[in-house]
Amino acid sequence: MKKSYFMAMSLIAGFAWLQAANPSAVKKEEAPTLGTVVVTDKKDPSLTVPSSETAAQQLNKVAGGTNLILGEDLKKGRVNTWQDVFQNSAGVYAVPRFGAEEARISIRGSGVQRTFHGRGITVLQDGIPVNLTDGSFDMQSVEPLATDYVTVWRGANALRYGSSSLGGAINFVSKTGYTADLFQARAEYGSFDTTRGQISSGSVVGPFDYYISVTHLSQDGFREHAQQNSQKVVGNMGWKINDYWENRFYVTHVNSRSELPGSLSKGQLYSNPMAANASNVSSHQKRDFELARLADQVTWKDQNQRFDGSVYWAWKDLDHPIFQVIDQETNDVGIRLAYENTGEFFGRENRFTVGTNQGLGIANAAQYENQFGSRRRKTLDQTQTSTNHDLFIENEHYLTDRFAIVLGSQFLVATRDIESHPPTDPNAILTAANNRSASEAYTSWNPKIGFLYDFTKEIVGFVNYSRSSEPPTFSELGVGSTSGVRLVDQQISDTVEIGTRGKADRFQWDLAYYYAWLQDEYLALNDGRGNSLGTISSTASYHQGVELSLQTKVWEGLWEDGVKKESEKDSVSIRQTYLWNDFGFSSDPTYGKNQFGGFPEHVYRAELNYEHPCGFYIGPNVDWIPVKAPVDHANTLFNEAYFLTGARAGYKSKKGFSVYLEAKNLFDEKYSSTTGVIADARPGSVGSNSAVFNPGDGRAFYAGVEFKY
Repeated sequence: MKKSYFMAMSLIAGFAWLQAANPSAVKKEEAPTLGTVVVTDKKDPSLTVPSSETAAQQLNKVAGGTNLILGEDLKKGRVNTWQDVFQNSAGVYAVPRFGAEEARISIRGSGVQRTFHGRGITVLQDGIPVNLTDGSFDMQSVEPLATDYVTVWRGANALRYGSSSLGGAINFVSKTGYTADLFQARAEYGSFDTTRGQISSGSVVGPFDYYISVTHLSQDGFREHAQQNSQKVVGNMGWKINDYWENRFYVTHVNSRSELPGSLSKGQLYSNPMAANASNVSSHQKRDFELARLADQVTWKDQNQRFDGSVYWAWKDLDHPIFQVIDQETNDVGIRLAYENTGEFFGRENRFTVGTNQGLGIANAAQYENQFGSRRRKTLDQTQTSTNHDLFIENEHYLTDRFAIVLGSQFLVATRDIESHPPTDPNAILTAANNRSASEAYTSWNPKIGFLYDFTKEIVGFVNYSRSSEPPTFSELGVGSTSGVRLVDQQISDTVEIGTRGKADRFQWDLAYYYAWLQDEYLALNDGRGNSLGTISSTASYHQGVELSLQTKVWEGLWEDGVKKESEKDSVSIRQTYLWNDFGFSSDPTYGKNQFGGFPEHVYRAELNYEHPCGFYIGPNVDWIPVKAPVDHANTLFNEAYFLTGARAGYKSKKGFSVYLEAKNLFDEKYSSTTGVIADARPGSVGSNSAVFNPGDGRAFYAGVEFKY
């Protein structure tokens, strides 16, 4: 495996050397001498991958909450976890479980019960699904350092991607030969023996362009039994067939190895946060997987129309010793077709989108007794098949020069099929609970209506109503659990949203309020006697919240008196994000109107930054959870509030060398970054477990250097 990554790195260096030896082939600013490519849109030299400028324009036309994150902005500090990616983004709650790539990520309370891996959000790479067909996903499957930009479509605003989840969609958009540097290398080192490196190359050669990136990450971790090790190869190659057609082929390979330190009790958290759960150590709990993904997208585009067609295949091999050893091999295939027309309708601005997503996933799933990390007798042998078929249509029409109405709809059919196989091994102990076959189909219709008003070219207001539906993953169906397979209904939510975003003078903001009524939300509950019901379709519940980001330029031109161009002035700015989470039962026979466990009600982050036009920047930051949060749905055990301080400084240049220094948790506070979510933590309650706290990292320092040309 290491040899293949070394070969990939050698290829990158070789590509860059060959291109550098032939400068005429790589000058992206000059048109090819043969005239085989004519770029009709200066902003979008690639037809398949829109530029970040185009993405920003599209997001500003959405009648709901959206985010744009530039990849180059991420490189001003550490980029090891999804928290590093989304920490300054309105509405995205992302906290690492133990300082690793895997995080607890949620938008609008999506995946309330899911504290591991991911559910409730559609994750895409260049519009192509990263999720398995059953809806689950791994954070390690994408490489943020190889990303040009990230778009977030909160809630049903992700309808154009066919998303049917409460949280919406996150789209990681890759660099291409048009946006990448010919050669780039990055090296980072930090606390807990964290080492990260990247080498990449991108260029344009006639009608072709390519981009390839190889990364390595390893760390011992703040806690015991928390070593992480991953290698990723991400690349794509585009062929501009003519002015209207382009084809792009994508390849991804991930090799991820993660030890799992487990959760601690509150007493253990504050006495020795670096410790691992003793059971996790003795059973050598970890999550290791290898992933390969291939995809191809063809795009046709003229002045007012665009057609995208893509196909993909993903293979994953999972080795996951926990309470038992989970052994899964999955194959997922899919196709996406989408058509967009932006021509005027009745003399008014109009955007019409229609498309379909088709997905098929097959998992060969087995489980074994875990004896000190080794496999013993087989306890589960199943074939798990999932399908998704959705059709979506959306139209945005300006009734006046400033006022637009958005109408959309989605029709979804999903199936989950579990086929248990009789044991062929005489030593197998397939229990009756798990030796069960089941099949269920889920059908839903999800309408949407929204209104958008342009107060100015840079200030908009919006309001919308939408419905979303979410079929269960196999985890929600109880596969592999001690209680065995159980069928649940699909989760349905009806959401209203109102908000505004824009720029005015020294201010830039994104503000949204939403309220969602949920039916059959997936929660792990107890009955009135304290007996565990497992994860079930619960009674009626609600989610409401406020999503805010605000950037304010406090001062500018401190050292450049008389400089007139804004781009040549230094400045001091403050960037703030605030998230209010209010998730709970509407009226439950056992839990009444309690709050859900696992989410802090208030989340606040602020960063003060001085930036000079030469590329120098410096500033402190804070992360504040001001109120303790319940861990259990019975609201008897709480995670304490905390206040963290950090800082970063660096120099970033468009070419040549860039450097950064970053400090986190400067006062070495003991805290739990996230927790498990349980029904009832009171002693004597069935399923109660006070060891649900995941300690956050202690004081840490990181440094990195990057070179590109």
